[in-house]
Amino acid sequence: MTQILRQEGNKITVTCASCGGTGVHTVDPVCRACHGSGKVTFVFELANPPVVSCPVCKGRGKTPTEFYCLNCKGVG
Repeated sequence: MTQILRQEGNKITVTCASCGGTGVHTVDPVCRACHGSGKVTFVFELANPPVVSCPVCKGRGKTPTEFYCLNCKGVG
C-alpha cells in the first residue's frame, strides 16, 4: 500500500494504514484508528528551534544595569 504524505505547517497527514484510507474496517463499521475519516494527522515540533537572541540584552544574558537580563532570565 502506498502512503500519501501531506505536510501543512507542523502537521503531517497520512492515509490510515488500518483501513487503507476507506474509513471502514473489516471488523468495525467505523475504523477505530482514523474514526472514519480515512486519514491520520500527526503534530510535531522542531527538536532544535531556530535560535533568536534576546532583543533587550542582545544575547549577552545581562544588561549594564542588572546582573542578569529580566527579559530572558540570563539565557541571552
